[in-house]
Amino acid sequence: MKAVLVFKLPDERDEFETAQNGGLHLSLLDEIHNYCRGQLKHNEKISKSTQLVLEHILEIISEAKL
Repeated sequence: MKAVLVFKLPDERDEFETAQNGGLHLSLLDEIHNYCRGQLKHNEKISKSTQLVLEHILEIISEAKL
């Protein structure tokens, strides 16, 4: 199976760069996800407000990966 994406450059340069860098963006999301999870799991010194923010970030990432 083959897939070809076609962009009208330079008009669709932003869309082209987004498609081209998709793997990097996914890797970054995974790194952020792992960091937040690690902080929640192993850092006993985080405040309740920080915990809530980290949990919210994890929710946003989970929704984005759907």
